Amino acid sequence: MRGGIPAPASIRASDRNGFSDLVLDRGGVARRGLLYLSGKDGWGEAFSLKLALLYLADAGLEPAADAQGFLRLGRVSLGPLDGTVGGYARLDTRGYQILREFRPATRLRAFPLRDLLEGKVLAAALRGRIAVLGTAADSVKDPVATPMNAVSEHLLPGVTLHGLFAAQLVAHGLEGLVPTRPLPRPVESPLIGLLVLLGAVAGVGVRQLWLLAVVSAGGTVLLFVTVHAAFLAGL
Repeated sequence: MRGGIPAPASIRASDRNGFSDLVLDRGGVARRGLLYLSGKDGWGEAFSLKLALLYLADAGLEPAADAQGFLRLGRVSLGPLDGTVGGYARLDTRGYQILREFRPATRLRAFPLRDLLEGKVLAAALRGRIAVLGTAADSVKDPVATPMNAVSEHLLPGVTLHGLFAAQLVAHGLEGLVPTRPLPRPVESPLIGLLVLLGAVAGVGVRQLWLLAVVSAGGTVLLFVTVHAAFLAGL
């Protein structure tokens, strides 16, 4: 054990069934994903992680431990969350948690089970892919909110969320998807101060109302574009 996580020798898709527990933030929103949980029988793997490791193994990629003992898939290290991440000042760090990524793609292709049993689903639609079988019926109380759908209240079935997390882990390993991470505090705090200062300078220095409106609108657009680009880059 290093860093409170499974030793490198155990970072493999085991024969045991993976757990399907979800970590929810206030309001029932899923922003974090579990990779491992410890219990009386040792460390267990999440269902999504098990699927991803089996897929990656078939692609010739084995997981490893980085210099800190954290899980590495390909060239991407997935360090566990701590209380320094964004707004998580009081984070429950039990288990091995990472942030879920809600960058494209955020949807999974789905088929009704009836179509699959009746041979209406082409083999090419499943070949070389991870296939997850689950229920999305309204009678099954398994809807989950994410930052992408919490406002619209179009919640995702739990099986879809597990599939998306497995796809994310595969993207980390095969595509080098960089995990979302915060700016270092020595960078973040001065940057916030600089933006506040620029806003104050614009408010005091620009005397004409129409020009102030143009400056404010331009600053808002620039801030939106910058934040969106940072989000796509994992910041």
